[in-house]
Amino acid sequence: MRLQSAWSEAGRLKVLGRKGLLQLGERRRPSALCELSATPSLPRAIPGYQGRVWGAMGASIAASLLLAAVLAAWLSWPPAATAYRTDIGGISAIAVKDGSTITLNTDSGIRIALSDTERRIDLDKGEAFFEVAKDPKRPFVVRVGDQRVIAVGTKFSVRREQNGIRVIVTEGRVRVEHSAAHRPPETAMISPGGVAVAGIAGVLVQDKPLSDVEERLSWRQGTLVFHDTSLTEAVAEFNRYNTRQIAIEDPDIGALRIGGQFRTNNAQGFVRLLADAFPIQIEVNDTRISLRHR
Repeated sequence: MRLQSAWSEAGRLKVLGRKGLLQLGERRRPSALCELSATPSLPRAIPGYQGRVWGAMGASIAASLLLAAVLAAWLSWPPAATAYRTDIGGISAIAVKDGSTITLNTDSGIRIALSDTERRIDLDKGEAFFEVAKDPKRPFVVRVGDQRVIAVGTKFSVRREQNGIRVIVTEGRVRVEHSAAHRPPETAMISPGGVAVAGIAGVLVQDKPLSDVEERLSWRQGTLVFHDTSLTEAVAEFNRYNTRQIAIEDPDIGALRIGGQFRTNNAQGFVRLLADAFPIQIEVNDTRISLRHR
């Protein structure tokens, strides 16, 4: 609009210039009028106006180019991500616009960004289970540091751990890509029943029965299932879901093997069962549950 206004002003200047020449010629002799009218340059009747017009035109062109550059950058900028999180002990189901569903486990956080070419999920912490809607033109990519888990239409979980990630697939296939500095990238395909651990050392894949991997994902129903699990591992799992932490005071207790199914939010019930089955003494306060030899 400013550029159009500048051109319009230039046209008005031409008309004003002719009128100024005629007025100036009326005061002078005809020969002077002929000399002035033969000059092709803009008239001198309005001093400095030509410079102001060209300055306005230059500013308008510069503003237009800047606007075009900003618009191009805005169109090419990656889509803004939407963040979701859960508190300790919380589980949340998220409906994604593409038809996928994400279930967030306790104390977890993700960011979702959808574009025309990719569906990107950044797992900032914790664990999530993904039920991915099929869309071959837009791969579903979960990013955790140097690791990428890529799927089209499948069901799988990704858990962020201290030294890497753990991926469990219950349906379809996913590709795990691990890249580290000064090393070629590693890729592994995981099928249903596969459990992959990706870290500094690379990607390790184990095939498990589907019933086994479903039990590992029992947190979606608010339960934890243990089979011949050390008490140290079981306590670590319980502590993920409860603000009141269980502490093993005697190292020998941690080696005990346990099994069973327990509610994630019932740590006190869990330790009471331990005290009934093993020579374990329990001390409870507002922030801590201590386990000692009895």
